[in-house]
Amino acid sequence: MVVDDSSTGAKESVAAPQTMTDRAPVGALGDLRYRLVWRLHFWAGLLVSPLVVIATVTGLIYVFSPQIEAWRHASLDRVPVAEGTARVALEAQIDAARSTLPGVPVRSVFPALAATDTTKVVMGEARRKPTPQAMPATSTGHILHQSPAAETKIVSVNPYTGVVVGVIAEGDRFKEWSRKLHSTLLQGESWRWLIELAASWTLVMLLTGLYLWWPKPQRVGGQGVRALIPRMGATGPRAARLKWRDWHAVVAIIASLLTFAILLTGLTWSKYTGENFRAGLNATGQSAPKAPEKLQSQRAFPEQSAWSTSQIQALGQSMIPSEALQLTPPRGETGVWRISTAHPAAASARKQLVVDQYSGQVLWQSGWNDLPLLAKATAVGIPFHRGEFGWWNQVLLVFVGMALLFSVVSGYAMWWKRRPPKRVAAPAAGFEHWRALPWWIWPLGVALGYTMPVFGLSLALFLMIDAMALALKRVSTSGGMT
Repeated sequence: MVVDDSSTGAKESVAAPQTMTDRAPVGALGDLRYRLVWRLHFWAGLLVSPLVVIATVTGLIYVFSPQIEAWRHASLDRVPVAEGTARVALEAQIDAARSTLPGVPVRSVFPALAATDTTKVVMGEARRKPTPQAMPATSTGHILHQSPAAETKIVSVNPYTGVVVGVIAEGDRFKEWSRKLHSTLLQGESWRWLIELAASWTLVMLLTGLYLWWPKPQRVGGQGVRALIPRMGATGPRAARLKWRDWHAVVAIIASLLTFAILLTGLTWSKYTGENFRAGLNATGQSAPKAPEKLQSQRAFPEQSAWSTSQIQALGQSMIPSEALQLTPPRGETGVWRISTAHPAAASARKQLVVDQYSGQVLWQSGWNDLPLLAKATAVGIPFHRGEFGWWNQVLLVFVGMALLFSVVSGYAMWWKRRPPKRVAAPAAGFEHWRALPWWIWPLGVALGYTMPVFGLSLALFLMIDAMALALKRVSTSGGMT
């Protein structure tokens, strides 16, 4: 087998199972495109891989947040249960939470589901537009938003005794902390572009790597499916790099479908690409149905009282059985109750209800069957990205994470073994390589750059720098003449 070192132009014979080059591109045009793709893959890997490592490691930390939270926040999430003990009314549990943080509005309530669960009362400024009117909460369970709070707190209440067992800031929950670590590196929302940059360029490395690896069929002398087996029997001065190359490719290919799914689902809720994705869903009618903004509660007569929280909970349990619920209280006299499934992984059981606070009438509802196809894919994909479907989901994410880390390590190992001393040794490419690209690549690149703005800007910067470097090289080799 003859292996071409593009950095030096040298060729060395390496004993290997094949007698011809493995790669698929054939002919001068194919070779030009191959070298250009190699150059893009090389620079993406060399420069973006540190971000890939950060995104992968922080993502793996988030994946194990259920186990870490179960250990770290056990006193807030679990209570002992005595046989035959009945639970106190939900409104009494909420009153206990309100007495712990007087004057702080109740944002939502997560009633205890399992026997050992605590009830979670989330208190703080609501993430919705405020209304000018608010009614005082009473012991009958009619809980209404009051003055805004500076920081969201989660109050855990023993559902059997109605006693508060602990209060924690939302940002101090390990899951929330690890989420912010993964998405912003704890630097605020303005840093979300960094992980988006890593995800979009990892997609590029995955696709360009697949192109570089794709073997010729066995019938024309290529490896075919044998390319999925690393050539451990290779010998010669460059055999070590060849083995690294094969393992680098094979591990990435095996994990490619899962990696692709995880990257795409991550980008759908990133800052810039995610905004474009959601706008596209809205424009094509593929977004999840939303309750009309003008839905209001109305008294049948002036003295009609509101339903208690326990009644609202019972309604939610009857319409969404065996699922954890999130109850969002009404805002003001005309506000409505909102009931929804609390666990994102309960995709097929997903349901949202809007309920009149006086009559208990369901004014609007939406379930799994009401979601368009892309909205269903998103409803499943995002929980899968977060590892919320259980241990098997976590195992798959760990496998992909380990594959990504190995790809980074093996990529750097190949580069280090190939590079001459004191040189970067990037694959060489000139203007003729860019001209060899098919015409449709350019509008596709523009479309991807528009859809993924962080990727688009970074790609434009790369192209500009590469074009300037090629122009300067042409000037220097022509004696100052262009």
